[in-house]
Amino acid sequence: MQDLIISTIAFFVAAFFINRALDKQDINKGMARSIMVFVLASIASYGASAAAGWMTDELGATPKPVANAGEKKADDISQLLRAVQGLQNH
Repeated sequence: MQDLIISTIAFFVAAFFINRALDKQDINKGMARSIMVFVLASIASYGASAAAGWMTDELGATPKPVANAGEKKADDISQLLRAVQGLQNH
């Protein structure tokens, strides 16, 4: 979810600064310029989203599964009950 928010903000910030840079170069506003701004802002947005995703993975912000949540067998449950009973006896 945070990737979506970051990429949306990055898109509008990039579009603003790209338009500003093109205005300083006196490039006429038209379809070609609008498409170029859109494509460049989209690339910046995608890069910001990828960087945010990479950072959350590297920093461990995404919870990792502790155990396999597959099928539970009767042996697993009996081992769990024995462990609980052992803790209660101590």
